[in-house]
This record gives sequence, C-alpha cells and structure tokens, in this order.
Amino acid sequence: MKISQLEYFCAVSQYHSITQAAQKLYVTQPAISNAIRELEKEFSINLFT
Repeated sequence: MKISQLEYFCAVSQYHSITQAAQKLYVTQPAISNAIRELEKEFSINLFT
C-alpha cells in the first residue's frame, strides 16, 4: 500500500467522483482507477460499487 493510493481513495470518497478527485489532485483518471484497483486486490475487497 502506498500513501498516494490512500490519498486517491480519500479524494474519491470525498468528492463521490473519480473525475472530480482527479481534477483536484492534478492526476489522470486512470491513475486513480489503477491505484484503487491495486488497493482492492491487496485487501481482496470492493471499495466502491
């Protein structure tokens, strides 16, 4: 787990949108999606539905 993955997860939770989180964090949407996917794999759970 990386700190950036947690930061991305928190931003998506806060804004309820990957698009808005990406804009606020100045990263691409795929970067956020990949980070969350890696967290889901690591913990074997779905973080969002």
